Amino acid sequence: MKRRLVLLLLPVAVLASGCTHRRVLELGASPEGYRAANQATATRNAEVLTRDGQIFRWYDVRFTPDSIWGVVLGSGAAQGPPAVPTQQVVEVTVRSRSQGAFDGAAIGAGIGVVLGFIVGPDDASCIAPCASTRPEQALIMGVFGVFWGVIIGAIRGSRTKVQVR
Repeated sequence: MKRRLVLLLLPVAVLASGCTHRRVLELGASPEGYRAANQATATRNAEVLTRDGQIFRWYDVRFTPDSIWGVVLGSGAAQGPPAVPTQQVVEVTVRSRSQGAFDGAAIGAGIGVVLGFIVGPDDASCIAPCASTRPEQALIMGVFGVFWGVIIGAIRGSRTKVQVR
């Protein structure tokens, strides 16, 4: 019975956890700081949030000391200016499903191992490979956690936020 409960709780626990990676770009940063920010947003769709609340959806956002620019997403007329002064930008957010799957696998494995140690083996209700010790149970639940983590992580995606200060 305990194992069924854990198998039901595992996807919920993985779903409740999520990953947001943060990077800070100081306005007077060195060229390496701008290079790292550019790598985080290169060849990805991004949302650029300005200090006055405007949101621009751009592809392949690039940071320079003077301005932040990218390719405007969408069809038809441009949805905003091709560039925004760097001091007017609060943050740039990109989302990655592949990074989300990787993060989800790691989070799911960790949650599964912990839940497997807490619950321990339960011979009365064996619906998966049966374990006879707590470490075996933790390993089995870790595998289930990786499975659910990859699925949920790929659906939710991982966010990388570059905050401009």
